Amino acid sequence: MIENLRLTNLRLFRELQVDRLERVNLFAGHNNSGKSSVLEAILLLAVGGNPSLALRIPKFRGLSHLPPGVPASFWKSMFFELDTGKPIEIKCTHSRLGYLSLTVSRESGSSLVRQGVGLSKGRGGREARSRQIRSLSLLTSKGNPGGPWGILLSWKDKNNDELRSMHLTVDSNDVWFSGEVIRLEAEFVSPSIGNIRDDSVLLGQLRERKQGSLLTEALRIIEPRLESVEDSSATGTPMIRVDIGLPELVPLSAMGEGMTRIARIVLAMSSVRGGVVLVDEIETGIHHSVLKKLWAVVAKAARTFDVQVFATTHSFECLVAAQEALPDAWRFHRLERNEDGSSRCVSFDVEDVDVVVRHGLEVR
Repeated sequence: MIENLRLTNLRLFRELQVDRLERVNLFAGHNNSGKSSVLEAILLLAVGGNPSLALRIPKFRGLSHLPPGVPASFWKSMFFELDTGKPIEIKCTHSRLGYLSLTVSRESGSSLVRQGVGLSKGRGGREARSRQIRSLSLLTSKGNPGGPWGILLSWKDKNNDELRSMHLTVDSNDVWFSGEVIRLEAEFVSPSIGNIRDDSVLLGQLRERKQGSLLTEALRIIEPRLESVEDSSATGTPMIRVDIGLPELVPLSAMGEGMTRIARIVLAMSSVRGGVVLVDEIETGIHHSVLKKLWAVVAKAARTFDVQVFATTHSFECLVAAQEALPDAWRFHRLERNEDGSSRCVSFDVEDVDVVVRHGLEVR
């Protein structure tokens, strides 16, 4: 698990330190306090475990397709005050992988040539492993601001001095990479982005491991009539259908936003065992009366799949529900902006949250 996180020159953060991370972490704060940026930083770290995430990072901001010229402006907007002359740094300590250091900087595109990088086209892959100190550099051509971005990832294994590396080039709709892939995987669940075909595939994989009942139990917190959950291709398009006692199965998407939301959270956790799941605005589509049950589902799935969860919220009811459902192994973090524009993170353990809830203190 990620034990702490330090961000420098990322988005609105000149510098931010987040300590005492737990199995389940809930972040709150005013609009534009940087909650989503924290999730985005962790997603960037996971590019080394799944290179295809380099294409999905813009989708985290709701950009499902980037036309020519947009990739450069998107990456530039990730720098503090749009200043690409100061590198982004993301550092953390991971309980299994050790110390990770990621640097995003703008350099000459010819750096890839000078370093003799031979790029081969690929679509992700999650096979190579190491436990290491790592650094990641994001490179782009100054003369072609709308062109591809290159990523260089290098690290040193804990047990020897051999330098290892991964190289990626990213444009608006593809990624090429060569080198080793490291074992840090992540999945994100946004309030609005989803794919019924992908949902069905993940359910099929879960059922192959005879764990499909986990999703059925989770969805019953909203629909008690639910008898079973099926991955169906009857219409020619794979999708999840549910049995609620009617003459035919019903598409999950027809059961409302809350059902779909819970399904995607559980399926995301099942797809990155030992990794990280990022959930933006976790309470979206969920009625306050079932939030406590939702957190119980999240806690059970996190243990079952050995997943670390990072979620954001604007809801005090969501915090209260977490406090009631999660007796341990979780932490609440509030992001704050100081008068001088700097940021800080205030972390609350279980006892602190109990005080906040009992006295109705405003911490959102």
